[in-house]
Amino acid sequence: MIVRPRTHWLRMLFVWRGSVLRKIMVQLTVIGLFSLAVYFCKGRVFDYKVHLNPAIFTLIGLALAIFMGFCNSASYDRYWEGRKLWGSLLNESRTLTRQILSLVNNNAPDALADKQRIIKSISAFCWSLNDYLRDKPATGRLGSLLSPEQLQALEGKTYVPNIILDGIAGWLSE
Repeated sequence: MIVRPRTHWLRMLFVWRGSVLRKIMVQLTVIGLFSLAVYFCKGRVFDYKVHLNPAIFTLIGLALAIFMGFCNSASYDRYWEGRKLWGSLLNESRTLTRQILSLVNNNAPDALADKQRIIKSISAFCWSLNDYLRDKPATGRLGSLLSPEQLQALEGKTYVPNIILDGIAGWLSE
């Protein structure tokens, strides 16, 4: 989600990052030129007077309002569902971390190092999933969370979160 600082409403009209203006610029230009042509013709087309009454604009406005309301509702539902799923992922990650810290045997020779490595792998899974869902390449955050061997196993792979998750599952099966 893109969160911007509060600015003047006129400046917000011309923000390009995260805006749909790039995608609809051609359509806006065509409609603007058509509107200018209607305005300058003053309702006349080839010496024929076209009667423009407000009823047709009311009907178009009503249909547009219903359509925009539906689109806005569907968009918010997708946002809310994603927010719930991401919150669930974070809660489950915290639960798994807490279980690893409390239930894994501390008497093993490298128990603490193994716990730290797996907990960092869980965090790396969340970050890599975040990057994957946003179509961004794996960032330097993974370098600080994973070992060089784990990073080498991720090179050239498409679905990095799945490989990290397989590593966690392999550790748990041991």
